[in-house]
Amino acid sequence: MRISRLVGRVLPLLVIAGIALPASLGHAASPRGPAKASNGTLVIQLNADPPSLDPSYSTALVDRQVLNNLCDKLFDLNARGKIVGDLVQKVTTSKNGKTYTLTLHKGIKFTDGTPLDANAVKFNLDRYRQPASLRALEVQYIQNITVTGKYTLKIALTTPFAPFLSILTDRSGMIVSPKAVQDEGETGFRNNPVCSGPYKFVDRVKADHIDLTANTHYWKKGLPKTKNLVFKIFTDANSALVNLESGELDFIIPPPTALAVLKGQKKFTVVNKSSISYFGIYLNVTAAPLNNRDLRQAIDAAVNRKGLARVVYQNTVRAAWSPFGAGVLGHDKNDIAPKPDVKKAKQLVAKSGISNPTFTLKIASGSTIAQQEAAFIQSNLKLAGITMNIQPEDFGTLLSDGGKHNFQAMDLGWSGRPDPDQNIYDFFVTGSKNNYEAYSNATVDSLLAKARKTLKSSKRRALYDQVMSILHKDVPYVFTYHGNNVFAYSSKLTGFEYVPDGIIRAYRISKK
Repeated sequence: MRISRLVGRVLPLLVIAGIALPASLGHAASPRGPAKASNGTLVIQLNADPPSLDPSYSTALVDRQVLNNLCDKLFDLNARGKIVGDLVQKVTTSKNGKTYTLTLHKGIKFTDGTPLDANAVKFNLDRYRQPASLRALEVQYIQNITVTGKYTLKIALTTPFAPFLSILTDRSGMIVSPKAVQDEGETGFRNNPVCSGPYKFVDRVKADHIDLTANTHYWKKGLPKTKNLVFKIFTDANSALVNLESGELDFIIPPPTALAVLKGQKKFTVVNKSSISYFGIYLNVTAAPLNNRDLRQAIDAAVNRKGLARVVYQNTVRAAWSPFGAGVLGHDKNDIAPKPDVKKAKQLVAKSGISNPTFTLKIASGSTIAQQEAAFIQSNLKLAGITMNIQPEDFGTLLSDGGKHNFQAMDLGWSGRPDPDQNIYDFFVTGSKNNYEAYSNATVDSLLAKARKTLKSSKRRALYDQVMSILHKDVPYVFTYHGNNVFAYSSKLTGFEYVPDGIIRAYRISKK
């Protein structure tokens, strides 16, 4: 499946005063090189090299796969996609929805031996609030944080904020060692993270592997189940499949064409479940020729979404036309994928006034499926008289170019989050660091700001309906499909629990 940035069926978030949350959802390697799969070592494929192992600067799903096994979070999602406590033992919320009081579990330490207490949580949240942090927009409504006891703190917001607890189930809720950040510096910490989670960092070789080893003092008894954890980078799904079959890998993202064969073999287990991720193409609205709205509409009209899902992805994805997957507030009518309309696309090209329009699509290099998808869309556009060139690029460079708006079009998705705001706000509001397409619409900004401050679901839905009506006209992003969470793993593994966010909680997995 394609690479995604910063990926569960989502339940509406209800903030209830005085609710107590369960503590957790359930219940490494040689520095000389990556360990091979063995009873004491679990080896998992990543389909790209993680750009950053610091939650403050992380932008990719592959980062999250590693970080969720290194770092504890304030909250997490359980197997039903519901928000539960992780580091937080209890949360109370004021009647006006603007003040949260968190009570932490006692006695937890980071792997450097320093205490994880209320001051450490405040340090992290304050760090995420800094303008340079990629989490800044997620926590922008925090007005102040007051430590009221060694393990209690009060967070005051400037306004009611519907996605707040949901946001704290991900990177904005990850708590890292303040001492390590101060000792390593902001840059050094990105490649030498220190948290309190089930595993601790050992080393990494760029574009090859990341080695972790068990945190022997982990506060959740009986975890992790495996001593060593290795994340091995295989950008090509077919190569990963070969290594799964040979036993070099234990857990992979298989190519869609291999699912039927894998399901027929007792030595493998296959997971293929719908997710709330979305994928598509960023169109740089400030760069010619895609600064022409008629041409962007033509591209949107020409794409055969259902054909893409069927031919390239063997129906392991679902055609889409919005950032809201099934079960997410705002889905419904906004996500009905239109049929390709070549006649309409040609009319829009003519209306654009651009003769023989040509642009370049940047894609992640090393991925066969990304190449196949790009070629399929290229053929769709050709029918409408639009030429699309394809330029593969290293994943880290791709993200960097996105942030700098250094592209015409870019093939990139989003792994999805447990609240609709998290799937749309940062990507379409003016000036956001994740607004790669450089899109700016004052009405969209106003509607999205209002939606995130609205607690009533029906009112939020109406606001998202208005936003999608505008985005479908402006087309800063061509929505193509919602991905499935697709995994294949050795039947020697036990204890894997599927969570709808698509994150592999490797610390629960045992190996025969």
